[in-house]
Amino acid sequence: MVSSDTMAGVPAIRPATAPRFGAPEDYGARLADADFWAPYAAAALHRHGFPAEDLTAGFSGTYPTLLAGDVVVKLFGWFPGWAESYAAERAANALVAACPGLCPAVRATGRLYDRPAPWPYLIFTRLRGTAWRDVELPPRRRYAGAADLGRALRGVHALAGSGAGLLPDWLATARPGAAARHHKWGILPPALVDEIDEFLDGFAPLAPVLVHADVTEDHVFVTPTGELDGIIDWADAMRTDPYYELGALHLGCFAGDRSLLRAFVEGYGWPVDDGFARHAMQVALMHRFDLFAGVRDLTARAGGLAELSTLLWSII
Repeated sequence: MVSSDTMAGVPAIRPATAPRFGAPEDYGARLADADFWAPYAAAALHRHGFPAEDLTAGFSGTYPTLLAGDVVVKLFGWFPGWAESYAAERAANALVAACPGLCPAVRATGRLYDRPAPWPYLIFTRLRGTAWRDVELPPRRRYAGAADLGRALRGVHALAGSGAGLLPDWLATARPGAAARHHKWGILPPALVDEIDEFLDGFAPLAPVLVHADVTEDHVFVTPTGELDGIIDWADAMRTDPYYELGALHLGCFAGDRSLLRAFVEGYGWPVDDGFARHAMQVALMHRFDLFAGVRDLTARAGGLAELSTLLWSII
């Protein structure tokens, strides 16, 4: 059963009820189910005059994303924090539009329903590159791509703006609960977790800048020859210490490869001194999400957090 309405003068057909889920596991099981989300994405597309044939699932980290020709539809709802994520993605894309070609252009925005479950959406131009995770590049090309990414993110970090709509600065309140979060995640060995509070002593955040905050191997897109095509998923963007950008980038996108990190900081022009590794490790330990699952082999053999920071972050 469907109902119809009109937004911006364009008739739209949509399912009669908004998506509902009994538990996070049910929502997660549907994230990449293009057939389930297609009627909702089609309603958004038709509303704005975009064709909705051959809808396929795109990358869905937290929110459902569908591909339709040269555009992408991203739907926000149900999952805790959806309203903040939607606002942050809109705000970040408005700011980063000053860096042409870096993030997908927003083509349209709206909502499918009235409150309390409006299910807002964003329609983006589709990037034509390949996610870093899936691209096959020789080492020289990968290093060039990392340097290219460094230059691009330096431009993002230099953008001015109030930060209205972005997520709040996570690091402003992250330190007291850092050890407890790592105990819950269970990735770092308990002996290392026990060192966290002491290791964070003396931490002094740098002046906040605009950060993407989740530059993973799924969010960086490159051309077949390794040039940066763009960065997707700005829903975690905030203004905070620039080192916050390095956590997901190095431990996720670069899989802890310090040669790629070195290429990135050289492309960026990031000042690297004797305190670089410790500060990067401190910020990574306070991140919103666990970053260490992909480098378990290093965490298992490190004799302490100081040694682990050297193994992960030392590039001088």
